[in-house]
Amino acid sequence: MVIDIKRPLVGAFVFLLTGICMYLWAGKIILFIIFLVTFLFYLYKFFRNKKSLCFVFFPFIILIGYGLSAINDVDYSKESSYCEIRGMVGKVQKSTYGYKLWIKDEGTIVFSDEKYNKGDEILVKGERSTFENASNPGGFDTKEYYKGFHIGYMVSADEIILLKENKNPVYALADRLKNKLSESFYAIADEKHGSVFTAMLLGDKDDLDEGVYSLFSSSGIGHVLAISGLHISIIGMGLYKIIRRLGAGYVPAMIICGSLILFYGVMTGNGVSTIRAIIMFLLAVYANVVGRTYDLVSAACFAGIVMLLESPFLVYNGGFILSFGAIGGIGVINPVILKTFDVKGKLANAVVGGLSIQLATIPVIMYVYYEIPIYSVVLNLVVVPLMTYVMIFALVGGVLGCFNVSLGQFMVGISVYILDFYEKICVIFGKLPMAVWTCGKPAMWQMLVYYTVLGISLWLMCRYGKKRFIAGFFISIVIIILRFNNSFETYFLDVGQGDSVFIRSGNNTFLVDGGSSDEKSLYDYTLEPFLLSKGVGEIDYVIVTHPDSDHMSGIVDLMEKGKIKVGTLVVSGTPKDDEAFEELYVLADKNGSDVMVMKKGDVISDESIEIECIYPVDAGSASDRNDNSLVLEVTYEDFSMLLTGDISDRVENEILNEVSQVDVLKVAHHGSKDSSCSEFLEKVKPKVAVISCGRDNSYGHPHGDTIDRLESAGSQVRYTMEEGAIVFAK
Repeated sequence: MVIDIKRPLVGAFVFLLTGICMYLWAGKIILFIIFLVTFLFYLYKFFRNKKSLCFVFFPFIILIGYGLSAINDVDYSKESSYCEIRGMVGKVQKSTYGYKLWIKDEGTIVFSDEKYNKGDEILVKGERSTFENASNPGGFDTKEYYKGFHIGYMVSADEIILLKENKNPVYALADRLKNKLSESFYAIADEKHGSVFTAMLLGDKDDLDEGVYSLFSSSGIGHVLAISGLHISIIGMGLYKIIRRLGAGYVPAMIICGSLILFYGVMTGNGVSTIRAIIMFLLAVYANVVGRTYDLVSAACFAGIVMLLESPFLVYNGGFILSFGAIGGIGVINPVILKTFDVKGKLANAVVGGLSIQLATIPVIMYVYYEIPIYSVVLNLVVVPLMTYVMIFALVGGVLGCFNVSLGQFMVGISVYILDFYEKICVIFGKLPMAVWTCGKPAMWQMLVYYTVLGISLWLMCRYGKKRFIAGFFISIVIIILRFNNSFETYFLDVGQGDSVFIRSGNNTFLVDGGSSDEKSLYDYTLEPFLLSKGVGEIDYVIVTHPDSDHMSGIVDLMEKGKIKVGTLVVSGTPKDDEAFEELYVLADKNGSDVMVMKKGDVISDESIEIECIYPVDAGSASDRNDNSLVLEVTYEDFSMLLTGDISDRVENEILNEVSQVDVLKVAHHGSKDSSCSEFLEKVKPKVAVISCGRDNSYGHPHGDTIDRLESAGSQVRYTMEEGAIVFAK
């Protein structure tokens, strides 16, 4: 192929245009400079017909991010305060509370009832506070997530004044097109499929059907619902080929196609994987124009360095790491395996490609999601090839639907049928044994050892071409799947205004309560992530001390959703007359869980742990639910713990002869004034007293008098509202 535009000056000029577009997107001249300087080095290697040092650079992308994040760390620990901020809206998202407005220059997200447009300049008045770190193992770290985008504060707006309406024609056109296409998708398809097309092609997941999202994610094909390299390559390369066939030259085709893809990124919100895919796509098109071989890993390294120089804290973003990890699997692991084993045939190549991606990303998937879809490689062999048709017919149908709904419905029909096929095969594979393995969260040292052993094995295979070195792959897998749990551990979870205690002894697991009066989605955001992070796919005993919502709201959701199995449901000896327990009985029967009615003298034990009920007696004399709470004494070797539910001082005095000195006391009723009387504390003399309550709760818990009594008894008082989850382990 003879091409007359191989001069570096032409390449630099074309990239200058790209840099200008990136500057318009990011609003920072530094991004343009970084883009140009980095590219000139890449271009130098490119025209010397040498690949960039991809095998050297790729592992260092993460190190670059960690280093820059340490240097550029920002302290977002200011106290909450009333503020006035002025800035430009950089991004608009729907939320439970209305809309989230990203004011990037101020490092702030504003919660607003009204929608504003990207590019609007606004003045915001309201209470400013910082995002929270995860307070429980497995929880989502909101503070670290937003730090990756230079966002450290949130403001609940009391007043928003529009100072200057957006006049940027690119932003305005992008918003209009996005809204028009979104309306078209919902007009030509039902609500479920419309939400999928909107997420898949427009990057708007706010209204995505929860059932489809959950099914696809648990099956390992959730990536089709996000704009990624697959989507950009299908749309971008399709446009480039069409423009070339229409007679455009290489450079005009590159400029037109590159501009359209950059515009598409703006329209869809420029997510992390989208930016990575766009940068790599632009390099791929440029390679085609100048007649050079496109090097996947070098392009990925280039994209990663550019993104981390702009936002160093992206290195903590799971989506960022998985996106580049998948490229590492395709560009580094896959070629070595194909060459060593001389793999032939499209199907064999596809299988090896899928396995290579799994090898590259499995530790990160474990670390971020705590679950592994076992059959995802097989599913993706079917799903990925069909995605081209899903996207093409959906996109064409959406465009046609803007003018004629019937034409749009006719065209999008194929995409709908394929999506329905996806759902069916996900359901089928989901019913197979071990469809999803709850692996838990690996330790950081395991991840480092895994990648070290894997890297050495790849190097040996690449250098010597010996198949036997693949044994290192299996050693890596063994290293990453091993779990080294303590022989005994107890977690007092931070559930806001409520109670939840997780106990593990050997292979036995116990959950005592799981409810909150101020955390409305306690199961989704706290209990499930915590249990999965600990590798718990089934709980042997779920114990409900009494049926108040601040002790059982999350338990109801746990049993209703059925994702984590419950062996035995344990309830108080007086629930038969309490209608609040009826829902749990129905759910236990539906899930095949046993039910144990516990009363004084009953014991749950194995060779290492004993949980004895010391209250209530058979009938339970108290009319108050709190005073009918189960009181449990937990003993493990020389360690003892007393869990007291919400009992009052009346019950404490009643059980004085049943209790003895303990190491840890779960303070009754969240530190209420009417609990933890002096006589009771004098008898149990806890070394540590744990109070589970919510910050600034309306009940005034814990009461000052209670704290004084605990301290007078010589106890170290610890609070979940201050520490997050409190752990005791042996």
